[in-house]
Amino acid sequence: MEPYRGLARPERTSYESLLRHDGTGHHGLLPPFWSLLGTQGIVSAWQIRTRIDTAGPAGAEEDDPEAEYGPWWNAQWIPFALDGSGDCLIVGQRSHRLNGRIRVADHETGCSFRRHPRWASLPALLGATATALESGSALDGCSPVVLHAGEPGWDL
Repeated sequence: MEPYRGLARPERTSYESLLRHDGTGHHGLLPPFWSLLGTQGIVSAWQIRTRIDTAGPAGAEEDDPEAEYGPWWNAQWIPFALDGSGDCLIVGQRSHRLNGRIRVADHETGCSFRRHPRWASLPALLGATATALESGSALDGCSPVVLHAGEPGWDL
């Protein structure tokens, strides 16, 4: 991702995660239907949203990084998962005490932040997902299941 000027460098855990899987394709690993992006998907999603956002009205106000809701896009966010409907999960990379928290970037309404500890960072979200898959416990109201291909999935 180095050659893409303006794209913030993700935290170490993000790199380690990409080295292991480089995306999950259309398979929803994170409940209930989020698919992890590979390196090219991250760059592509970031470029598309940044291009759309910069084509919008100039002079938009900067959002409050601590607010529950925020703007439609910020170039210092890194998308790492898609839901198949145009929404993405992002990791905030701005210089702020809440740097690294997870937000949902909705393609229509902008971003929102869930104030649960598992959404505090990518490692927290991946850890909670792994624990739910290993233990069979529900996460965000979704129960882990084994799909027909033997891959993990989620039942709503």
